[in-house]
Amino acid sequence: MKATPNAAEEALRIETLKSLCVLDTPQDEELDRITRIACRLFDVPTALVSLVDRDRQWFKSRVGLEATETSRDISFCSHAIASREIMVVFDATRDIRFAENPLVLSEPGIRFYAGHPLRSIDGHPLGTLCLIDRVPRLFPAGDADLLGDLAAMAEQYFHRLEAQKRSERDRTSREETERLFQRVVEQSSVGIALVCPDGVWKRVNEQLATMLGYAVPELLARRFQDIIHPEDLPENLEQFRRLLANEIPAYSLEKRFLRSNGSELWTEISVSGLHESDGRISQLIMVAIDIDARKRAELELKALRLDLEERVTRRTVELNDAVQNLEREALERRHAQDEVVQERGHFYATLENATDAFVEIDEEGEVVTWNKAAERIFGWQRHEAVGLPLDTIIVPADLHSTDRSGFARFMQSGDMKLPRQRMEMRAIRKSGEEFYVELTLGSTSVGGKKLINVFLHDISQRKRDEQKIRESNLRLQRITDNLPVLIGYMDRQQIYRFHNRQHEVVLKRPSSFFSNKPIREIFGESLYEVILPHIAKALAGNRATFEHRAIGPAGSRWLSITLVPDSADDGKIVGAYVLCLDVTGRKELEQRLRHEATHDTLTGLANRRSFMNELERAFDRSNRTGLPMALMFIDLDGFKELNDTYGHEFGDAALKKFAGMLLSLFRKDDFVARLAGDEFTVIIENIFDPQRPVERLCKNILSTCGGLNEIGGIDIVLSASMGVAIFRNRNDETPADLLKRADDAMYAAKRDGKNTFSISDEPAETDTSA
Repeated sequence: MKATPNAAEEALRIETLKSLCVLDTPQDEELDRITRIACRLFDVPTALVSLVDRDRQWFKSRVGLEATETSRDISFCSHAIASREIMVVFDATRDIRFAENPLVLSEPGIRFYAGHPLRSIDGHPLGTLCLIDRVPRLFPAGDADLLGDLAAMAEQYFHRLEAQKRSERDRTSREETERLFQRVVEQSSVGIALVCPDGVWKRVNEQLATMLGYAVPELLARRFQDIIHPEDLPENLEQFRRLLANEIPAYSLEKRFLRSNGSELWTEISVSGLHESDGRISQLIMVAIDIDARKRAELELKALRLDLEERVTRRTVELNDAVQNLEREALERRHAQDEVVQERGHFYATLENATDAFVEIDEEGEVVTWNKAAERIFGWQRHEAVGLPLDTIIVPADLHSTDRSGFARFMQSGDMKLPRQRMEMRAIRKSGEEFYVELTLGSTSVGGKKLINVFLHDISQRKRDEQKIRESNLRLQRITDNLPVLIGYMDRQQIYRFHNRQHEVVLKRPSSFFSNKPIREIFGESLYEVILPHIAKALAGNRATFEHRAIGPAGSRWLSITLVPDSADDGKIVGAYVLCLDVTGRKELEQRLRHEATHDTLTGLANRRSFMNELERAFDRSNRTGLPMALMFIDLDGFKELNDTYGHEFGDAALKKFAGMLLSLFRKDDFVARLAGDEFTVIIENIFDPQRPVERLCKNILSTCGGLNEIGGIDIVLSASMGVAIFRNRNDETPADLLKRADDAMYAAKRDGKNTFSISDEPAETDTSA
């Protein structure tokens, strides 16, 4: 019977599980170590790390079970994940939920089950760490706490995986944003370039290269000073210097570039700086608009006016020569005026088809000319706009007074710069929507009246893209700042280019300590020597993960360090991400669990499981080296009477006292263990002639034990019966046989009156070949 979860929560849970990409992947040694420890610690045949999918449960780690998955309909774990706490089934045959379950009625014959939910970072249940036994059993609170500790270790595995997947998704989003920005730049109708402070082109878009008649690589091989018209270069360099000195935030100029074929190209450029955190400008952004047609039209108009004035002067001087000449000159003057009108008409026809809005206003600020681009951008038709004050139809209300005063100064002085040198401003459409435009002002004089020429370029999309990039970078910084792990980025020169706030919290250093510094200087010489081979591996394109025990002011800490290579679009490795996680708690827990799984909690001696493993190893060593070994089996005499007379606390004190005495009588290499209750064993290796040393040891134990006449202020008589089995490298004897011989010898000592010992010596087989 499958537990029925809330539909919305279940959808989120399944989505989270799928996002980890962990289903149907090979078993993981870290989780396998946890399930093996669980089996040994709780003495159960089966332990699983189970992930509950939509219609099945799949085992990422399993011990004691061949199957890799089961149907969710019969899964115990589908019930366990619905609980906030551990779910324990003491006897499945008596539980209404599972009594008829095929997993109970047939293989694997589940009787006992304990499952602790494993949750994602956001708390969605992914599966369980569970224990399974074929017999009913109890599960005290202390065992539940231990299972919870192991489950927390398993959760760390999935949390790291989830954090990694999130980091990969964030990086993909950031890369998509950068690609979008790149497309915007490349598809722009204006020339865009990044320029280094020394004048070298760092990056140019295709439009700028096309405008100047170069291929992009050819243009990048030149400095911008090399392709500016010599007459325009001094002013450009002065503005460039002022921008680098932070005297101005940006500048705009009309200047001539030299095309690849040597011809001139008039452009309107706007240049601003990109500042580092220290205020220094690292590179400059230049936007160039092709105004060659407009400038040449202006120059031709100016040439026509000069020519006309020259003709009028010349004809005036020659007026008295002849009436015929006067008439001819008048005719020529009218013809020249017609040409001017025709040229002006051609100029306005060109502007009518321009992509930027072109507006002319008179000295009163009222619209005289309004092209089609202005209709499209601002929403006002020509017949609606002409005659209205420009500021009332395109300038937001809060800027009206500023614009009027600026236009007034411009009309009086002819100054070609906006008030306060602002080249970008807020504008408003007929619909009321506000947006940003780039504004360029010029002036002409027609019939003695001054007109202001206004070119307006819609930059609202560029502004939105810039805002998205800023917001994306801010979100990325906030995400990494709140992760409980050190996240950094270094380039191929091993210079730290990025770090999250955890660096400042964990390493107690200000942000400036990490910025643009060698990783060797940040993490110190000792850790750098450890991490250097892994850095080389990451910069070669391979992910590197390792653990390191670092000794610092706060003591010994275990660190899990991962280096993830970063590649450019062409596949070249350009750096590596550094992720550092403090896993000291996990390491200490593993060490404590290993000790608890192999040692007796009362006496601190090795327990039965540890003793049996060591006996196997000692047996193999003796067979390998040919040196005899001895196994001693010790049982306290009359210990039950001591317990019954003075109580279990006194009995425990007696066992601890006796254990301490045993440890003091044997060598450091001898293996002393508490087998169970008042039974102790000792493995003695590397003894050339075992009979006499073993006898001395037994007598010494009996003598020392006889000297223990009081414990906790209570007079006692303590003695022991000992059996010793000597092994002389017989190929047909097993560790179990050796243990039985020692046990039989101990019972022989009991029959001989206790407080004595018995030695079972199997001599080496006699060589009959002689």
